[in-house]
Amino acid sequence: MKILPSIFLYLCIVNSNVYADELKSGFVYLSEIDPSIVINLKYHNNENFTGKKVKGCNTGRAVLTDKAADALINIQEDLLTYGYSLVVYDAYRPKKSYDEFNNWLQNEDTKEIQNLYCPNLKKESIKSKGYIKTKNAHVRGSTVDVTIIPLQTKLCISGPKEKRSYRDQKDIIFENDGSLDMGTSYDTLDPLSEFDNQNIPEVAQKNREFLRKMMQNHGFVLSSKFWWQFTLIREPYMDSQFDFDV
Repeated sequence: MKILPSIFLYLCIVNSNVYADELKSGFVYLSEIDPSIVINLKYHNNENFTGKKVKGCNTGRAVLTDKAADALINIQEDLLTYGYSLVVYDAYRPKKSYDEFNNWLQNEDTKEIQNLYCPNLKKESIKSKGYIKTKNAHVRGSTVDVTIIPLQTKLCISGPKEKRSYRDQKDIIFENDGSLDMGTSYDTLDPLSEFDNQNIPEVAQKNREFLRKMMQNHGFVLSSKFWWQFTLIREPYMDSQFDFDV
């Protein structure tokens, strides 16, 4: 009878070590250090411009460098005082995930995917204009795609869709997942998704600026192409491209 606790303790230690070894050193699971941050990783399901789960994105658990994760914790603390929470759509992704994007550029989309994610640009323009880059920042582990949601609102995994018409722009499809209105849905590959686009409504422009300010206050710089993409300025692995699955 006395040996059983020792065996149990040994098994716990073994299991703990296996669990800890799942991640590369210097990376963390975001939900383990701040479970209040809302996570809905779009490339771990089919809610993205490729229309399917992306290679290497298996678990739906957000992984980041520890420095990027620590910065997000500070941002979340600020947002909570305003009655909001961060929502994370994308975090670290392995280098192999970019293979899916290259394949997508070569293949024809369904009408539904085209209308939702790239209504106004052909694929050659999407790449030439820099909406998909050969050096993907997410593989370095300190880039996140985020938005903001009111604390009392539950994020819709697949929200209602509506057609929107903006000044001097073609129609787009907007998916309302309950987060603050930023003018376009996440992953809309369109000039309207660029942060400083002036054709979106004023309320959306103010929401984008609020998000940018919150992120910038804790060391993140905004992408010029997407209102949702931010990279930690002092990222620890600036010259690296990781390829471990998550």
